[in-house]
Amino acid sequence: MSEISEETGRRIHDFRKRRSMTLQEMAGLIHKSKSTVSKYESGEIAIDI
Repeated sequence: MSEISEETGRRIHDFRKRRSMTLQEMAGLIHKSKSTVSKYESGEIAIDI
């Protein structure tokens, strides 16, 4: 995936970890599945802005 997607994923992961949130909690907040959030964090898929 692109460098932008990877950087965005790292930032999402850091945000979630700083707040001690699980993937499931983050997914609920943004109305996405747990696997989608995981793919965002790993840079596998880009976030549709």
